[in-house]
Amino acid sequence: MLGPGDVRLPFLGIAICLFSRASTGLWAAEQAAVDAAIQRGRTHLVQQIKPGVAGNLGLYALVKLGFDKQDSAVQRAVKTIEERIVDGSYSPLQHHFYEAGIALMLLEAISGETHRHLMEPIVAFVIANQRPNGAWFYPTVVLPDSGDTSITQYSLLGLWAAVRAGIEIPNQVWENAARWHITRQASDGAFRYHP
Repeated sequence: MLGPGDVRLPFLGIAICLFSRASTGLWAAEQAAVDAAIQRGRTHLVQQIKPGVAGNLGLYALVKLGFDKQDSAVQRAVKTIEERIVDGSYSPLQHHFYEAGIALMLLEAISGETHRHLMEPIVAFVIANQRPNGAWFYPTVVLPDSGDTSITQYSLLGLWAAVRAGIEIPNQVWENAARWHITRQASDGAFRYHP
């Protein structure tokens, strides 16, 4: 049974229903404005992208969201990656395996089939630099049994992208990486950057 103060509840429900019906047409009329705002935001983001690891990661996200793969920013990124390959060998700049992993992810997202010839030297670089313990680490640091969980993650994400592009990765690479992660897991179940 409704009390005197509860009379407003049915009115609130009616108001919501009426607003919903009225706003449906309003939303449809504003969809063009929403689409235009999204396009302006996308254009602004692309203009902010600088060549390099962070820029390639941003482009990767945009391409995965349906951004035009033929856009000049995407094509510039591909050209920059291509310039890192000399005489069939990949030579990243300062971010090593982050750069390699993200380059593989971006190339596969654009077209793994088209860019397979660029991906193969990057894959060779990543595999050649896996530590004997199964991890990846900064190439200039020589520490026994060293590894970095974040660097290893990006190396593996890049190799996974290569698999999606049809490039075969030796099983031993996966097994070594899995063993490293399993044996380095902390007693609380967490993983550390440098276990």
